[in-house]
Parts: sequence; C-alpha cells; structure tokens
Amino acid sequence: MTAEDFGTLLSRPGPRHAGRSSIDWLGRQTLEVWGTLRSVLSLMLLTICSLKCPPPNATLSLWPLTRQQIARSGVRLLPWAGLLAAGLGLIVVGQMLSALSEFGAQHYVGVVLVSAVINELGPIVMSMLVLSVMGTATVIELTTARARGQMPRLESHATLAVRVLVLPRVIGFGVSIISLSVFFIFLTMVFAYGVVFLKNVPLTPSTFGRQILSSLAWSSFAVLIAKSFLFGAIIGIVTCHEGLVRPSDPARISAATVRAVVSCIGLCAVSDSIFIGYRLLF
Repeated sequence: MTAEDFGTLLSRPGPRHAGRSSIDWLGRQTLEVWGTLRSVLSLMLLTICSLKCPPPNATLSLWPLTRQQIARSGVRLLPWAGLLAAGLGLIVVGQMLSALSEFGAQHYVGVVLVSAVINELGPIVMSMLVLSVMGTATVIELTTARARGQMPRLESHATLAVRVLVLPRVIGFGVSIISLSVFFIFLTMVFAYGVVFLKNVPLTPSTFGRQILSSLAWSSFAVLIAKSFLFGAIIGIVTCHEGLVRPSDPARISAATVRAVVSCIGLCAVSDSIFIGYRLLF
C-alpha cells in the first residue's frame, strides 16, 4: 500500500461520521417541523383575529367569498362523494352486514355502522376528498398568483390578505366537509341496505333504521360536526400557509403541494386520535 492509498483510506468517513450525519439530519427535520407548526399556529391566530377586521368595501365581504368556496369545495364534489359512498356501501359495509347476519349478529348492525361510518369514515373520507381536490388547488393557485405578482395589495396588508384568502377557505372547507359527510353517510347506508336486500338477509328497513337510531347519541352528531369542521379548518390553514407564507417559487409548487398534503394528513390524524381518546374516556 502506497502513502497515497493510506491517506485516502484515512480520509474516508467512518461510522461515527455517518451517525453524526443522521443525528444532524434528524435535528434539522425536527427544527423545521417545529418552525412550520409555529408558523401555522400563528396563521391560525391571525385568521381568528381577522374576523374583527371590517372589509374595506362590499366586494370583499366575508359571505360572498365563503359562499364561493362552499360552491367549489362542496357542491362540485357531491358526485364524487356519491361515487365513494356507493363503493363503500356496496363493497365494504354491505358485505360486513351480510357477514354479521350469517353469524346471527344482526343486533350489532347499528353499533358497527355508527362506530365505523358515522363517527370515523364519513369525516375522514370527505376531508381526504376535499384535500385531494381543493387543497392541492389552493396551494397551486396562491403560489402561482404570488409568483406572478397578482396580489401586491394583499401582501402589503397581512390582515386583509388573511380575511380575503384564508378565512373564506377555512369556513368554506369546514362547512363543505360537514355537508359532504352527511350526504356520504346517508348514501352509504342506502347502498349498504341494498346489498342486504339483494342477498335476502332477514333484516327489514324498519329494523335497520331502528338499530341505527338506537345506537346514535347526541354526542355522535356533535362529534361529527366538530370533527368535520376541524378537518376543514386544518386543510384551509395549512394549504393557505404553503401558498402565502412560504417563499413563492413556481419551480417548487409540486414540493409545496406534497408538503401541504402530508401535513394535513398528519394533523388530521392527530386530531382524530384526540377525538377517539375523548370518546373512549368519556
């Protein structure tokens, strides 16, 4: 071995350098996540405070902007919600009800439907639908508009920008997910009973309805509304944060969109875990 080969061998990073690099990467990721979370919380507080900000003119009032977001994220997604309800009701829930009937466990139908469809699947599936369609569109629209310089007045006035761009989306997404969840749950029940009827399961519509109503409680409606609106608010805040607070670079729109989707899924999962823990404890 020559002296040059020996020097090259000594200059190679050992296991300690690799471990140190992994720790450094983990530290940077942790600091980045913490900074993003603080920025999102700041935007959320600014959004709440913007409710007291009076609009400079009638064209920027809150209700028309919110109604536009409800039409985009709620009404236009009704066919897709119906398609998902048909798939879930026919393939998953209907087969599950048939299996329960075969084992003589028809009296558990209401409990299973309320626990699985109403409390969990309805808000989660509809929030993912709104996120995949309108959440990604929000990031692309806001980032592109900022890069083209189409909102100089709003960028100079933070509270006005939040009231015009963020607050209507937060309210619109929340109301849309509530409405879509109710529509999705109702159609899922209808298609599920269609499978039960086609398979000649001894379960009449009146018995089916009574089992669901007996398993429902007022807390189920409150949790459904609160969870759906919270998911919509999270999607609105995070997607607007990626489009407004982050540096506007058209070349990184895809990365910002992916980051927004992953962040929304993580925050919605944490929020859903809190709701589940509350229901289990209380």
